[in-house]
Amino acid sequence: MFQKAIAGKAREARVLTQKSGAAWTPMRVSRALRQACHDAKIDPPIQFRQLRTTYGSLLLNADASLNTISELLGHKDTRMTRRHYAHLLWDKLKETVDERLPKFE
Repeated sequence: MFQKAIAGKAREARVLTQKSGAAWTPMRVSRALRQACHDAKIDPPIQFRQLRTTYGSLLLNADASLNTISELLGHKDTRMTRRHYAHLLWDKLKETVDERLPKFE
């Protein structure tokens, strides 16, 4: 889908626009998402921020680097990413230690 969406567009061009070609505003995104949830009978409706957080969480759980996640989410550096996903980072650290170090009993 994204390959088709970017075909022939300049690197700095918007990829996802409204049918009119206009940029999406936060209010329009919110309304469209609310309508999509209504149509899909999702109650309570999800908010865009929850989708974004889910995206970051899935990337982290798929072992994407913190730099990659930070870049994809538009964070200026990894400090913001660490702050928002600290609970998952600790889980990943524990998982790594449990997998790679011997167990002492």
